[in-house]
Amino acid sequence: KTGARKLILAAVYSENGTATTDDDSMISALRSSWRPSFQALHDDALQRAAIQSLRPFVQDATDIWKLIQPPDSNMIKQVAMRCRPTRPGPDAIPYSAWATDSGSYTLLLCFFAATAGIHFSLGWNDSVTVFLPKGEDESDQSEVCSRLPSSTRPLGLKN
Repeated sequence: KTGARKLILAAVYSENGTATTDDDSMISALRSSWRPSFQALHDDALQRAAIQSLRPFVQDATDIWKLIQPPDSNMIKQVAMRCRPTRPGPDAIPYSAWATDSGSYTLLLCFFAATAGIHFSLGWNDSVTVFLPKGEDESDQSEVCSRLPSSTRPLGLKN
């Protein structure tokens, strides 16, 4: 490797070798290529089978809670107080808000809800996905490249 390069995915090739450069066609090609992978992650039967396969290796959750102390709002507040101050994201909530009594209690409720298996709203897990090109190709230019959808790596950017 010659070092890290910043490449922008400027075109996506179809399986027949045709390059597309307009945003909608690129998005459609990437979506079609990656959809099966992401749908497999949300297959209920597959998830149940994966969970069942782990059961022999983990104890009942009640045994685990006997070994560790669940957090309380004061523990969460102490951690939040150690976070460096940063600008708030799209939710407009700065870290300092979590270091208050009401903020740490809210996070505690979120923790207990998540560990109880309660599903959060769809907006809870919003992200922007970028598709990083895999490897190098002799046709790569100084800052742009073209790849098959399967030669990209999706990366979800959270707030």
